[in-house]
Amino acid sequence: MSRKANPATIGLFVVVALGLLVAGILLFSTGSLFSDSSRHAVFFQGSVRGLTVGSPVLFKGVRVGQVTEITLEVNGTSLDINAPVIIEIEDDQFKTVGEIDERWEQAGEDDVINALIERGLRAQLQMQSFVTGQLAVQLDFLPGTDARYRMPKYSHYADMHEIPAVSYTHLTLPTI
Repeated sequence: MSRKANPATIGLFVVVALGLLVAGILLFSTGSLFSDSSRHAVFFQGSVRGLTVGSPVLFKGVRVGQVTEITLEVNGTSLDINAPVIIEIEDDQFKTVGEIDERWEQAGEDDVINALIERGLRAQLQMQSFVTGQLAVQLDFLPGTDARYRMPKYSHYADMHEIPAVSYTHLTLPTI
């Protein structure tokens, strides 16, 4: 003697399950599902050990994004190996104050990024935890440094902007 399933109970179960699924997606995406962001490539010289997908991208110590991809590219001719780090910067982390200069009002993303790089925008690896060895990508203005581009000519990321990286000798150590 089995009872017939109640369609209202099944419908309620399905609606609650879908609601929980949507709530979970919104909770774990931390709002990035609905925000604009831009992706950039950084080619660090040397090892990126301690940097992982999800590591923070900081600008002047403020989290503005995260590392979304770390891969290896091998040059088929010279066998040089690069480790491109793809970072995603959330545009809504930057707020404009005052009037906007007319040259930037009509400028595209390419023009703005190139102007920032000319002003000294550089990426560097920064120790996030001495205990675990985890690293973060720190963006800051370092006007005395050369903008050394390391993206190979035939990189898979040639369509992205490259933010120049500075070597470990320019790392800033936290003050105690």
